[in-house]
Amino acid sequence: MIRIGTAIRRLKSRDFLRSWFLAFGSSVGALSGLVALLPRVDLTLTRSLLILTCCVVVATAYAIASTRLRHLPVDELAPATLTPGPYMSVVLQCNRSLLAQVHDLASIIYGDDVTAIPFEQYEQWLTINCNILACLIDRNHRALGYFDVLPLRDSFAREFIEGTVGELDIRGIHILPPNEARRCQYLYLAGFAVADPGTSVGSRHASCLLWALRRYLEFFYQFDNKHLLAVGATPEGERVLQRFNFQLAQVGRLRKDKYAIYAARLSSRLIQSASTVPDWSGACRLSWEESAKALTRASQRQRP
Repeated sequence: MIRIGTAIRRLKSRDFLRSWFLAFGSSVGALSGLVALLPRVDLTLTRSLLILTCCVVVATAYAIASTRLRHLPVDELAPATLTPGPYMSVVLQCNRSLLAQVHDLASIIYGDDVTAIPFEQYEQWLTINCNILACLIDRNHRALGYFDVLPLRDSFAREFIEGTVGELDIRGIHILPPNEARRCQYLYLAGFAVADPGTSVGSRHASCLLWALRRYLEFFYQFDNKHLLAVGATPEGERVLQRFNFQLAQVGRLRKDKYAIYAARLSSRLIQSASTVPDWSGACRLSWEESAKALTRASQRQRP
């Protein structure tokens, strides 16, 4: 009785009906087109009923298969890449090929609603500070996601918050080089995106990237009350910023790029708000931490 009741509820569900009508319409359309290409075939009543019956069977089979309840979220519990040791990396100083992948990913995720930074302009940024872009990659060096953090000069950052300039106005002279970046007062989180954001795999990569961002900010900038800025370019981005207690610094209608800008103090309290993010150290390497460990080991070997 329980199984019969479950089956009936499933047949009445909105997802089942949507899938059924989609498959039925597609089947009827495909078979109608096939008959039209065969003019010698007489479409009798019997044949029409047979075609409709076949369409009903195909649509029902498709709807059942597509709306089958999952027992377990397989990809989240056991990724296809699940092997001993890290299978992802977050790397800095991306080469041109990886930078092109990030550029394509940003274009797909943000679409026409957000004007992308020209490729050559972004390369100019990287010549000033090679640490601004962090890219999440798999073992095949395929870009799974990225974030970029720009240490801005104070004068430009204040204009950026007021809205007299926008992201497209950022030039190399407005970004601090690595040897000056730690002393900056304003950091701009220019982007945060993952491939396939609507899937369980994309959600896992987003979680990993957020964990990496936390470690990145701690490693390069510590928690000394710097201003962390971010633009709410998408509704989802704005909701994330609000949940991490970013405060509205300027409304979009008063800014050149028409996007609201948010700000938060980069402090241990802000970082603690992301404490629910899992620790991905067992699955993901962070290139800057690996490099620091290698330098430490090398210096220890050189000691008498």
